[in-house]
Amino acid sequence: MLRTGTPHDWTVPFAATLGIRSLDEPMFRETVGSTDPIAQIDHVAGMGLAGIADNMLRLRPPAVQARMGRALAEHGLRFGSFVVSPPPLQRLAWGQGGQEATELIRAEVLACAEAAERVRAEALTVTSVMLDDCPVADQLTLMSDRLAGLVSEIRSAGLRLCVESVSAKRVSGMLLNHIHAADEVARTAGPEIGLIFDTHHVAAMDGDVLEALHKVSERVAILQIADFPERAEPGTGTLDFAKILAAFARLRPGALVECEFFPRGSGRAGEEAALEALRRADTAAARAGGHEITMGGNLK
Repeated sequence: MLRTGTPHDWTVPFAATLGIRSLDEPMFRETVGSTDPIAQIDHVAGMGLAGIADNMLRLRPPAVQARMGRALAEHGLRFGSFVVSPPPLQRLAWGQGGQEATELIRAEVLACAEAAERVRAEALTVTSVMLDDCPVADQLTLMSDRLAGLVSEIRSAGLRLCVESVSAKRVSGMLLNHIHAADEVARTAGPEIGLIFDTHHVAAMDGDVLEALHKVSERVAILQIADFPERAEPGTGTLDFAKILAAFARLRPGALVECEFFPRGSGRAGEEAALEALRRADTAAARAGGHEITMGGNLK
């Protein structure tokens, strides 16, 4: 099993990504020398991290998902979040009226629930495209209603539906650009609907990440970290991750922190630098939080 750098006793329950935008860009692609998800999981275990996230899980064959689940169980790792209907699948408009749209969304979520059971995923990240010919308020209401209606159908999978706000500066045409809007949708849908809190998206659209985190923490299931203005590892931008991670540990103890960033550097050296930055952030967060951070179990 490959190891990168010196051993580190992690305090923050970090999850490495197996792919943010595609199946071919896992966090340790160059270090491992393969994009194979099992090889990546083995390496993550060797690093002592808490688990993985895989936006593109839905695109992987069921047999691969099952192998991933077995590897995760063998290593005692957690699976955080994955994305509903990732490209090239059809982008969903949760605020589109009509039975056809309802059935399309339901079928996709149920397919995701099947995938989630194979890997014991904790959260399904839900985003929505915006319709230009329909009032935004009506779209938000319908999105909340649909989320609420799906809770009972996926409960047996142990999967939590989680809404995420997306920066309009990074991805255009999305319905939820601000964390307060995502929080309102989740709150209206009911207590079983959570939030994915992405530090980069929130910094771009809402400014003060710490203030926003405190306001919506009750519903945050998973924290995704990336610095700002570049979507790179902690320490490359303006965000104070020592304070952010320490605050999140106090507010949501045991919740996963997913590494949703692209290493600033290229190749294996870039991956090693990003991992070292993660170690520094972990150490700083432990100091800022008075060592109250824990690698504890999942929150659903």
